[in-house]
Amino acid sequence: MESPATPFSVVAKLLALVFIAEVAVMFALPLALPAEVDPRWEALVDSCLLTMLTAPLVWWVIIGPLRASADAEKMAAVAQIATGVAHELRNPLTSVKLLVQSQREADDVSEQLAEDLQIIEDEIRRMERSIQTFLDFARPRRPERRDIDPADVVRRVFSLIKPRARNQGVALTLVEPDAPLTVHADWEQLFQVVLNLCGNALDEMSGGGAIEIRLEQADGAVRLVVQDTGPGIAPQIRPKLFQPFVTSKEAGVGLGMVICKRIAEAHGGSLQGRNLAQGACFTLELPGNPKPA
Repeated sequence: MESPATPFSVVAKLLALVFIAEVAVMFALPLALPAEVDPRWEALVDSCLLTMLTAPLVWWVIIGPLRASADAEKMAAVAQIATGVAHELRNPLTSVKLLVQSQREADDVSEQLAEDLQIIEDEIRRMERSIQTFLDFARPRRPERRDIDPADVVRRVFSLIKPRARNQGVALTLVEPDAPLTVHADWEQLFQVVLNLCGNALDEMSGGGAIEIRLEQADGAVRLVVQDTGPGIAPQIRPKLFQPFVTSKEAGVGLGMVICKRIAEAHGGSLQGRNLAQGACFTLELPGNPKPA
């Protein structure tokens, strides 16, 4: 039986992979670029090749095997490693992004080159968002609570996703109770949960549909119900919906739902997901904040 992974063995594998990738890039770079290429472009290509080669290797050799383990101690090690890797990747990504931005601002940049640089910058920003997801998972922030109206949060999310929803033909609906509701919660974290749930719904409805969010009060709790008309939660995902690194998206990290559930529980609430006859339904329940008599 294969021995369990330890933080030391994982870090050793990570360093070995980075070394192998760097050696491969070092030999391949002279073959890919002519000798007269500007050193700044050579550095940019070197960084991009190293990132493109290292990321799948890290996933295949390190993250993939760790996904299959539900052991709490191993998951703690994953969180520590994710933090270290995220910090190590963030610095070179920032350098590459600054180099790309400086090249885009040059006077002699052609239209085609400007478009290519824009694509590179967009991909770097996407990688930075993935890195931030790892950091949110590894180092959750304590809620900074205040009295807020959850309807305001939903309206802010809708205003943000409205252009994408319009392009996909997805209708957005907010159903509020007659009397305003109040919860004692972290505005930014509640916004993160609602945005993630709506984003997941949009990902599954590229051909049109509807997202409805209902705000309800029952038994002293405030419920925020997100319902869509998409295909629903995939059968293979449903039993592991809130487990780390579980996703049906090809480019997904599999930490969004874990972070959302953690935020709900940090507020003394819960997050549950289920399928309907058509679509999926997620219920975020938070303790109510009744007004003093």
